[in-house]
Amino acid sequence: MNESLICPYCGKEQDDVFEVFRNGVTDTNLQCQFCDKWMRATVEYTASFESFELPCLNDGAKHSWSKWISWGDELKRRYCKHCDKYEYTPKPEERAELEKERDELKKKIAEHEPKIAYSWPGGSCIIKA
Repeated sequence: MNESLICPYCGKEQDDVFEVFRNGVTDTNLQCQFCDKWMRATVEYTASFESFELPCLNDGAKHSWSKWISWGDELKRRYCKHCDKYEYTPKPEERAELEKERDELKKKIAEHEPKIAYSWPGGSCIIKA
């Protein structure tokens, strides 16, 4: 097999053939983009694997949490960068700190004019002059 699809008649490499092999299609009849002759085209996929340790699930280590992800002003969830575990709505002591950080960012944004759209991992806002 080749790394690109070559017409068996004219020998030219076909463009954008991955569009043909979507949704699990592995072989099909295809017309050459250059000589217009029909050919049978097949694709072969190979798998490669990778593994890594998850100390937060095995060794009692703490999760490596992302910042809180939110929509609007509501603080919603965060995830562990290792195991993808989600945690929803921060604890009260964490929420106060995050709201303070958000308010400081909003204050900085308000100093700019005439209109600024800004987003950060904890939310977003639009300031109009």
